[in-house]
Amino acid sequence: MQTPQFAIDDLFGTFILFAFLFIGSLFLFPLLVMIAHTAAPNLFDAVPNPISGLFFFWRQLLLIPNGVRKGQTYIGHGTLVYFAAAFWFIVAFLYAGLTNRLGWPARLALVFPFIILVGVVVHILLGVVGLEVVLEGL
Repeated sequence: MQTPQFAIDDLFGTFILFAFLFIGSLFLFPLLVMIAHTAAPNLFDAVPNPISGLFFFWRQLLLIPNGVRKGQTYIGHGTLVYFAAAFWFIVAFLYAGLTNRLGWPARLALVFPFIILVGVVVHILLGVVGLEVVLEGL
């Protein structure tokens, strides 16, 4: 049985793990796509465009810095990133709570699938209400 202090420390440690990997992925995933495309362009052509696009636009898809649009109406340009940061902060605590009883290797292995799952669900819900993320460069 865990002591209350150990349980809190464990939750905080999982939160830090999630935050560290989330922030790292914002820079690492687009960089990996650029490096892979430069190093092996022929091999990289085998990767489907939606997957390479997902990782190239990873930062914009998760933080939505350019806002969303519905038709020709743009919402949240330059400000939605603050709401997205608060949202991911809450998701990190949710992840810590959901994985609290798992071992550290499992927590580490589940971070990126959880981020991708939450991101996909958010974008599906945005689509249901008729909103789409504005990507810079498209």
